[in-house]
Amino acid sequence: MNKKAFIVIGPESSGTRVMTEIFIKSGCSGDFGHQQYFDETPPSSEKLVVWRRSIPHAKVKEPDIKKMYNKLVEEKYDVTVIVTTRDMSCMIKSQINAPHILSEEEGIKNISDAYLFIFSLINELKVKYYVVSYESLILHQESTINYLSSLIGISLSPIEFRNENIKWNNT
Repeated sequence: MNKKAFIVIGPESSGTRVMTEIFIKSGCSGDFGHQQYFDETPPSSEKLVVWRRSIPHAKVKEPDIKKMYNKLVEEKYDVTVIVTTRDMSCMIKSQINAPHILSEEEGIKNISDAYLFIFSLINELKVKYYVVSYESLILHQESTINYLSSLIGISLSPIEFRNENIKWNNT
């Protein structure tokens, strides 16, 4: 098998950690928490890799995703980007609660800026990408995971996680 790397990227609170956990539980090396091991020690010998990045990352509005991508390509990885999405009101409420932001207006701007940055970068790099919504993972995880597996060429396994949208839709 050729080496494969997946960069999971999305706005804060869009489901990047859930998506990354799915990849890790399916055999990829990586971290689904806020600290990313590969930031300090980029992958080189692992066959399957997942590297997560929320936008903004550690208060940096436009983290150097290109550097991550170039390092993976340099190490001969076939790179695929997974872009996460989520209901905007739930993302904003979660971001305020974190607290990553202070207001709804700031959340709307951050989310818009994040997607503009992500898709501009994808376009610039001409990298293959797939979009996965948090809601599809909640409502149809098995079929969503099976379809994504068929697209990326590895078998992904469903995981158990809470539907965090419930608490934000009831506020």
